[in-house]
Amino acid sequence: MSMLNLSRSRILTLIICAILAQSAASGKIIYVDANATGANNGSSWPDAHRYLQDALADANSSPKPVEIRVAQGIYKPDRGVGITLGDRRATFQLKTGVVIKCGFAGFGKPDPNARDVEKYRTILSGDLNGNDVWPYDKPHYLIINAAIGGTWGGQKGIDDTIFPQKYYIDYVRVFKIKSG
Repeated sequence: MSMLNLSRSRILTLIICAILAQSAASGKIIYVDANATGANNGSSWPDAHRYLQDALADANSSPKPVEIRVAQGIYKPDRGVGITLGDRRATFQLKTGVVIKCGFAGFGKPDPNARDVEKYRTILSGDLNGNDVWPYDKPHYLIINAAIGGTWGGQKGIDDTIFPQKYYIDYVRVFKIKSG
């Protein structure tokens, strides 16, 4: 694509989907599971945050890197501490140094760390009241992850003089998930 103005030594990876899945090198792991019954502090599957917004707030105040593991279920942006229920402007805002991994079995399953994005679907939904019929009557947001590195995998740091950069998305595929 001629619209990408990057040198050959740089790799630009775009992941456009309802979920963001990327490995974190090390650091804190925060758990999210709407069905957890414990302390709601994100420290384990039994004590997982019940709302993704709470995990994002926890990650924002934690030393980086942070990995957020989200169990199967439906998560809405208007749920969590300090969030107004029904707020149509509420969004999930990703933070620098935070990775979100979805599709975990979660609390109450034999292996809560089992990860299969098809079997354990994690849905980030804008249908706040559960009554939307036509999905295009509200704003839509894409989660985009741009990983920039080189043959050394970013271990030596990123040359800040390459920023700002631009990339263009010329195609987004919308599909219906098979039920079953």
